[in-house]
Amino acid sequence: MSTHLTPWQDAEVVRTRDPQRLAQCDVVVDVGAEYDPERHRYDHHQRSFTQSMQSLRPDKPWTTKLSSAGLVYCHFGSQILSGLLGQPEDSPVVTALYDKLYENFVEEIDAIDNGIAQAEGEPRYALTTTLSARVGHMNPRWNDPDQDTEVRFKRAMELVGAEFMDRLDYYHRAWLPARALVEEAVRRRFEVPTLPVLGGGWLGAILVYVGRYVRKSRAETRLHLEYLRALPCEPASPEEEEEEEEEEEETRSTIL
Repeated sequence: MSTHLTPWQDAEVVRTRDPQRLAQCDVVVDVGAEYDPERHRYDHHQRSFTQSMQSLRPDKPWTTKLSSAGLVYCHFGSQILSGLLGQPEDSPVVTALYDKLYENFVEEIDAIDNGIAQAEGEPRYALTTTLSARVGHMNPRWNDPDQDTEVRFKRAMELVGAEFMDRLDYYHRAWLPARALVEEAVRRRFEVPTLPVLGGGWLGAILVYVGRYVRKSRAETRLHLEYLRALPCEPASPEEEEEEEEEEEETRSTIL
């Protein structure tokens, strides 16, 4: 993640535990047994380290102990997202995606790296395909002729970086627009005409609707008949009156 920051975009990534070489580095991550953000030292292995997202940022709810990945994200996540999305750090989009990505991507890495179980008790099955597990599987096997870890380390960086970018793209282009639609629907929920719901729940609502429809239809039919009666017309001949009486009689017989 730190390579997405402007000051370190072209920085050389060095893997070492040599204190003298570490002292020459601008940023030290996940090694050195030191957490000092002013000097850009971000390790979590020392016994004295107990920081969580909430302890460093009290406005956040997460209490999982941070790994070095979580430390970098805590301090630079908003700046990284701002640069990738081209939006201000304090924009609603960056703020929402910062929280979403920590809760659904980075926190898992923090917990696994610190040996924190997902739940109490014995798990019913093993999780072997998490991001952390897949990175671990990229280490050389004990009996591989080639034990060079540098190439595999770079592949692991590419894997994690690609998944981070893919998750960011999904939350930005799919999850966030869907969230906006839901928020708009909730905001306008009182603008939608609603039917009174009786004790019968939806059945009661349907009956009320049908009753209103029938009453409205009767009223419209009555107005239409009154309009027809008001129209001028010639009196019916005796033959026509006789035919109308026969039709009315047939209609009554059918109804009965």
